[in-house]
Amino acid sequence: MFMNQYTRRELSVHVLMYLMGIVVLPLGVVLTINSHFGAGGLDALNFALGDWLHIPTSISIYILGAIYTCLAGILRKKSSRWTVMITSLLQGGFTGIWKILLAGVESTGLLSAVLMFLAGNLIVAMTAGPYFLSLFPTNPIDDLTKAVSGLGMRLSFAKIILECCGAVLAFLLHGEISIGTALTILLLGPMIDFFSVLTKKMLKKWNIRY
Repeated sequence: MFMNQYTRRELSVHVLMYLMGIVVLPLGVVLTINSHFGAGGLDALNFALGDWLHIPTSISIYILGAIYTCLAGILRKKSSRWTVMITSLLQGGFTGIWKILLAGVESTGLLSAVLMFLAGNLIVAMTAGPYFLSLFPTNPIDDLTKAVSGLGMRLSFAKIILECCGAVLAFLLHGEISIGTALTILLLGPMIDFFSVLTKKMLKKWNIRY
């Protein structure tokens, strides 16, 4: 098993980075949704589909995750990587928990909406950078993004295309689509890249392989 190549100290750091994406990242997503200033297209779709079908958000995340996993397999013309559903199940569960815990936390005006929106995106960016570098599987949408980029485009452009598709579908389902959605699609990627580079520097300083 490839993990045998890593020391216990390295594995502990990678588990911590993975848990940041599993436990804390969904907090940022829920904050952006509750800000009502506009969430990322795919995040908005998760919540909009759940509301439309009258099912928990975690279930809609699982449904969409399975669809993304199948699409990624089709694009690669190979069997789907179902291990990514493990991450989907965990993130979906914690998204549901944060949604319940923050049920009463809603923006009451423009200032609070902007502050919640910025806080949510900052949390997502700070946790996504380390999470993407961990040894463990990312979620289905990230796997689909890589599959789309394999068609001959940059990873960032593939992500923008999928986010725009998610935004359109979320809009049709009356999801949280607003000016913040456009800002998230354009700016969240560079923010994640910044924290990813920062994480790499810290890992190198601590002699942690990634």
